[in-house]
Amino acid sequence: MSRLESSDNQVDPERGMPSGGNGSGDSLIHEGGTSAGQSWIPKHLFPCVGKQSNTPKPRLPGVIVPKTLKEYAKGYPRLAAFLDIDENFMLYRRFGVLQARILLYKQDELRGLEEKLDRKDKVHSDPELLLSRERQDQGGESRKELMREIGEAFKDYAQLLAIARDIATLSQPPPSDYMSVYNYFQQNRPLCQEEAHIYHQEDLVALKPAREHSCLDSLVEKMFRKLRPNTRIHDRRGAHTGSTEKGLVLFDIDRVNRVVSIIVTMAVVGLLMAPVCPLWKLTREQTKISIGKTIAVMFGFTSVFSGMLFLVTRAKRQEIMSAAAAYAAVLMVFLGSQVSPTNGG
Repeated sequence: MSRLESSDNQVDPERGMPSGGNGSGDSLIHEGGTSAGQSWIPKHLFPCVGKQSNTPKPRLPGVIVPKTLKEYAKGYPRLAAFLDIDENFMLYRRFGVLQARILLYKQDELRGLEEKLDRKDKVHSDPELLLSRERQDQGGESRKELMREIGEAFKDYAQLLAIARDIATLSQPPPSDYMSVYNYFQQNRPLCQEEAHIYHQEDLVALKPAREHSCLDSLVEKMFRKLRPNTRIHDRRGAHTGSTEKGLVLFDIDRVNRVVSIIVTMAVVGLLMAPVCPLWKLTREQTKISIGKTIAVMFGFTSVFSGMLFLVTRAKRQEIMSAAAAYAAVLMVFLGSQVSPTNGG
């Protein structure tokens, strides 16, 4: 995955307003190279550190190499290639008002046919006619034609309902992905103003479910951009995106996720080990004051653990509550293992 940021007059997705450029130029992918004082960054976490090649990764014989962005004609061809760089860039309009208008029209069309069928049922003098479908068909072609018309109209209506239901399950794009595509439109003007769909923000949906993104992800991304502002990478297709697009920088979210995962793992391990020492000391005192301190320590660390889950993940409320209960249970087990031998003695 990748994120796109504007390096010149960038619009900050958190503030929603332009911010100053970083002085790294006006190319979509900046030239590689290393700067002083950055050689300490682990290469397994940041594979782009160091001198980067301008050629894509080796491919098997016979495998077709995708074209770069600059090889596509300006306008819709290049915009389509850009949106294909990352699934998170596939943002399209749902045309919510038009959906409602079409459904309302088809709905009322069926209502009219329903009333027409009711009137036809009431005008028949033979009550036995409505007891048999064959008799109704023998009574004339008008009823058969009406039923056929109702069937076609209902089929169209049901298909539209199913499509509208599927579109309704699509979520709005997260601010980071929207701002990436928005910055591209602002800097490169790939389409005329009337046909630029990105400006209909409230009507956009993302084809791919929103990825997990938290405050920690944003902090790591900012750190990543500051440590390696001149990064040359390849998109998910393995083809270089070219260097003709103005004012944008592309970087890999997978590398950010690695760093976030390491930080979260270290934080979890730290929160599991940190209360061990104070709880161990308090269990040795065996006083009323120490019992109160023990409860306070357990409450404090459980609160910190829950707050960390809230800030660095997008866990749901019930998931945070379950994790906090499990964390408190671990502390209780440790506390019980320290108190039991003393009581047994």
